[in-house]
Amino acid sequence: QRASSGQSASVAKRASRPPVTRAAKLEPVKAPASSAVPLDNGSEELSVAQRYLNGTSGARDPSMAATWLWKAVSKQNPTALVLLSDLYAHGEGVSRNCDQARLLLVAAAKKGAPDAGLKLRNFENAGCR
Repeated sequence: QRASSGQSASVAKRASRPPVTRAAKLEPVKAPASSAVPLDNGSEELSVAQRYLNGTSGARDPSMAATWLWKAVSKQNPTALVLLSDLYAHGEGVSRNCDQARLLLVAAAKKGAPDAGLKLRNFENAGCR
């Protein structure tokens, strides 16, 4: 059996069209696992300050500890905020400044530093010692 000329033209027309392709499904691009150095959170500076506070690397030096604690604070280290607050409250290595001590404790509590909330409550109740 022969196909009619109308059918032949229709088949020829379909054959000359490019095939219909579906768009490939796009997968989300995942960031590669980072091998970069983790963000610096001031832990090195805190460690140096603690050595000055404890006198483990020579004589105890609260002034140098305060310098290193401020460096750790600049890197958002909440533990450094608490230790620095203690220095200001007692006037060790820095001029005694109760307002500064309280502000540092407030910042430490907002950052979730361990014991910051308790120290702040004690500070508010007992004042600067």
